[in-house]
Amino acid sequence: MYLIKLLLLFFITTHCYADINIKNNHSYIYILKKYGLNQKDIQNYMIEADMKFLGWSKNGLIAYIIKEPNEARDFENVNLIIQNIITDKIKIVEKWRFIEKDKKSFSKSIELYNDKIYHIMQKYHINSNNFKLQEFPITLDKSKKITINKQAAYATYSDFSDNEKFLTKITFSLQIEKNYHLWKKKKIYQKNFKPSNGYYDLITLGYIQSPYQNKIAILVAKVYRGWEYKPHVIDLQFIGASLTKAFK
Repeated sequence: MYLIKLLLLFFITTHCYADINIKNNHSYIYILKKYGLNQKDIQNYMIEADMKFLGWSKNGLIAYIIKEPNEARDFENVNLIIQNIITDKIKIVEKWRFIEKDKKSFSKSIELYNDKIYHIMQKYHINSNNFKLQEFPITLDKSKKITINKQAAYATYSDFSDNEKFLTKITFSLQIEKNYHLWKKKKIYQKNFKPSNGYYDLITLGYIQSPYQNKIAILVAKVYRGWEYKPHVIDLQFIGASLTKAFK
């Protein structure tokens, strides 16, 4: 039994963590261009979240570890999250903080907690695999594909520059296109914001598909204004969706 556990822990350490690499993601590059940046500027003008995707359960849960974007930069908060991809409710099951003098790379930091991660994955029946972030559209067959549509409204805020526009409402929908024409669609996410919240935009980066059900976890970048304008901040969240239900 002890040997099996050691082997599972070795597997977690070497295979389980699926890095969510967004550096070459088309939507991420769009974010950089929108704010007049390139990848060399990113350290000075964007503070990003970092993420490791752990896996899916058969009943629609996902597990991931996320390093929160922190403008103070003197410490890092890292959370292990279980999310119900049907309801989008999240549960932070572990919190770790690394102060500046103890900070290592994200991967090295969380290796300290491999045993705890293993037990959490067992508790929630999370299975790891070679998960990858894929970009839309999703091809269903020769004539049909699923795309994602965004509708958003923006407004200025008197305490900030008149040239800055901030998100006030956003809606994401999945659409099935048949022979290049809209066939069916459904709303998967809607939220209102106050301009004072400082959110510039929410941008979909791609999706991770469940190996057990026709469900996906859609990764979204939330771009918001930095406390002193720049650097701006990119946080990450998942939105769950079924690929088969509720289309009209």
